[in-house]
Amino acid sequence: MSDTKQFLDEMMPRIHEAETALHNGDAGPRFEMWSHTDPVTVFGAAFSPIGWAEVGPMFERLASNFSNCSSCEWEVVAAGVGEDFAYLLAIERTTASVGGSEPTPYMLRSTTIFRRENGEWKIVHRHADPIDDSAELLARMHLGHLVRERVIGGEKHGSDIRRRQLGVVGHGRGQLEQSPDHRRVLRRQLLQHPESRHPLRAAMYCVSHAVDLSNS
Repeated sequence: MSDTKQFLDEMMPRIHEAETALHNGDAGPRFEMWSHTDPVTVFGAAFSPIGWAEVGPMFERLASNFSNCSSCEWEVVAAGVGEDFAYLLAIERTTASVGGSEPTPYMLRSTTIFRRENGEWKIVHRHADPIDDSAELLARMHLGHLVRERVIGGEKHGSDIRRRQLGVVGHGRGQLEQSPDHRRVLRRQLLQHPESRHPLRAAMYCVSHAVDLSNS
């Protein structure tokens, strides 16, 4: 048996269990699969934290948005194993509820990097982005988080506070590059929901401040 096949036979059932649990609101199995020792990074479809101190809480927030997972499948595109590192490229197809919505399918392409720690493979990096129209679904999940943070935080001001409210813009322009797509989705939705008190307007306010921050 090749090292790569052995690696996949070991890791894919665990990944399936962890990702299904995450999409049912439980981040625990994903916590177990990830290294808690920096450097640990995520360039995600919705959030991009750096360091376990940010990655761990992001997983909890992410899980809190998901429920009713009816399908979670990874199609392995490529994989490779070295002495201390391994990688996995996959197409992820998932159907779940986001923010209490009806279960909706979405698809991501992902790269996962593993590091061997004390003889066990641990994930240290994930990069994922949409490859179909599911970008709107992910934006809805992300914006739901922004709205809740805005409500909880009240009408506080100052760039540091706004950066915390806007989790995805906490690490510079690399993450701000996601915001134009989010703004386009918001504009379409705002045209459909013109009510002055609609929560999407609060989200639009937050995203507009992200643009201000990028120019400061």
